[in-house]
Amino acid sequence: MKDKLVSIIIPALNEEKYLPKILECIKNQTYQNYEVIVAISPETNDKTTQIAQKYNAKICKGGLYAQARNNGARIARGKILFFFDADDTFGPDAIERALKLIDKRSLDYGVFAYRYSYNLEGLNLLARMYETLRFFIFNAIFTVIITTASMFYRITNGNCLFVRADLFKKIKGFNEKVEIAEDFDFGKRAGKYGKYGRLPILVWSSNRRIKAVGFYRYIFIAGLTFLFETLNVTSLHRKIYKRRIKDRDYIIDRN
Repeated sequence: MKDKLVSIIIPALNEEKYLPKILECIKNQTYQNYEVIVAISPETNDKTTQIAQKYNAKICKGGLYAQARNNGARIARGKILFFFDADDTFGPDAIERALKLIDKRSLDYGVFAYRYSYNLEGLNLLARMYETLRFFIFNAIFTVIITTASMFYRITNGNCLFVRADLFKKIKGFNEKVEIAEDFDFGKRAGKYGKYGRLPILVWSSNRRIKAVGFYRYIFIAGLTFLFETLNVTSLHRKIYKRRIKDRDYIIDRN
């Protein structure tokens, strides 16, 4: 296992706040045979590029998620591709444990388990208690939604996805014409040729999307997304969220 090079691909747009955290997570991994590729959007105007260079990451052109991930995969040399978002964090043995489970279960693609983190800095005791309870409830609801949907559908969230490089090439990566739920589309196509699995390894994502969209609205959107994709009414899903293409934080993260 230790001689298997893996590629970790991260799309980025103005990620100077979050990128150092995930790159530090990767740097501290118990599994060290990896390469990091940061696909940086041309619209980036902060220190994202300098940060990626500081951590000796490969850099390629980014864009919307599908394009950024594909561009990263094109220059990747690893046998297994890991796709994360810039605001993800995970434990120091996450990659090592993932590789062991992928080999043990003969998996071709799949996802990590993931939860949303929250920030208590600057809050008083009462606000801390409220925020902790709120995100405990949110993560519980989110887990129920994902677990239920997983009974009927191979969920492939792009922020914590793994896939064997040969399978990625076989299905020609992400469909860049799909602007909404391109990761779900990827999972549907990958499922025709490969074995899917969910890894019991946590990846923590920041709560910035929830803050941008709103707590209850985000739960509603997430629920509808999983429902529509599980029922395979993709065209209805695309139509309902067509107007959100103009809201770029839904497609690619902004701070």
